[in-house]
Amino acid sequence: MAERKEIVFSANDTFDGAKIEVVGGIAKLINVPPYATGDPTIITEKSYNVKTLEGFFENSTKPTGSEIKYTFLAGTQDKYWDGNDWVNSDGTYNQSNLATEIDDNRITAIFNSDVQIKAFLHSDDGTQTPILTNITLLYTPTAQTSASYDFNLTRNRIIELAYENIGVKSSTQALTPEQYTRGSDLLNAMVKNWAAEEIYIWNQKWITIPLAVSDIRLVGSTSYICIRNHTASLRNKPGSGDEWKSYWEEASETATINWAIEINYHSINNYNLDTNVIDIEVSRIKQSSGGYTILHPIARDDYFSLGSPLIGGEPTRYFFNKKLQSEMFLYPAPENATDYTIEMFVYTYPEDYDTGSNYSDLLQEWLEPLIFGLSVRLAPQAGIFEAQLKDLKDLAKEAKEIARKSDHEFGDLQVQPDLKGVTNYGGR
Repeated sequence: MAERKEIVFSANDTFDGAKIEVVGGIAKLINVPPYATGDPTIITEKSYNVKTLEGFFENSTKPTGSEIKYTFLAGTQDKYWDGNDWVNSDGTYNQSNLATEIDDNRITAIFNSDVQIKAFLHSDDGTQTPILTNITLLYTPTAQTSASYDFNLTRNRIIELAYENIGVKSSTQALTPEQYTRGSDLLNAMVKNWAAEEIYIWNQKWITIPLAVSDIRLVGSTSYICIRNHTASLRNKPGSGDEWKSYWEEASETATINWAIEINYHSINNYNLDTNVIDIEVSRIKQSSGGYTILHPIARDDYFSLGSPLIGGEPTRYFFNKKLQSEMFLYPAPENATDYTIEMFVYTYPEDYDTGSNYSDLLQEWLEPLIFGLSVRLAPQAGIFEAQLKDLKDLAKEAKEIARKSDHEFGDLQVQPDLKGVTNYGGR
């Protein structure tokens, strides 16, 4: 729908007060003949959000020897009709238009921006001044949107909305610290429980892991090289512990540091991942020369059948061991730590809601399931049972199912992939 603006001028507009005066909303050259002949301008203070121009009219008095012309100022760029199209103007009277020219060519005036109106008050020889009483501007505005996409809710706001859903809190009522604590506990427990329902909601994250050389340690006169990350104990002490062969091999290099208990030892083929990593989506080796090699996942049985974990070469495969702190094993083991870097996309659990100001790190379509799911869990304590509780459960189920059906093939959130046997299949 077109908007209509009656534009009158004021002292707040931009003009040279030595050449133009504004009295009662009317703009004219200063009444001290000779009038200025340099085509001084007055620019409206207000800008207008013009998508397309629908009409342009002036209410003016223009004695012979005077004229008024206009440009549209979009930011710092003047626009005018050059006889063929609306183009950039150099901001001078020679590249400006009469009001009738603007109106005659309004159909092709598409600005899609905020514009101000610049009026040139022209006097041929300084003996006459045009008088500009007002301008009528008709235009279709551009859609007024926020241009933002980052809507989110804090932990406390999710809890408040859930309590409002069950009638415990009004929009102006404050919750007690105990209510926030209970809401927080139930909210965190609910998100953890969703994983048990095979509703896997997580973020995808790119991580880079630089390689590190294997530790070599001396026991007696024998040197040993670490083949598996671990914390040293008597059970895995090289050469004598019951489990030492699962963690060490005799080394051809000579160690200079003695083995010690309760030290974390590292192997070049074994990397611990962050505790929030659920799975590896894709992984590759980046070579120092700039090339890349995709790492292919293999099953646990296949990894165990490969022989010595320290057979050297460029890694081409990996085994992903899913546990509290997941880890990956490369095969072949890199022959050195300087030629390669590991790059991968991993899936991570949503972060916990620890404080009231924490935002959800789930995608936006999961905010409603969070609110209604929490409402269901809070409802019994508020005395809501039977039909009312069923209605809440139905709303929560509907919100969750809609979010689950969202297609995020190319997004940050992945919903219900098949992780059955993830411990055995290197993230597949």
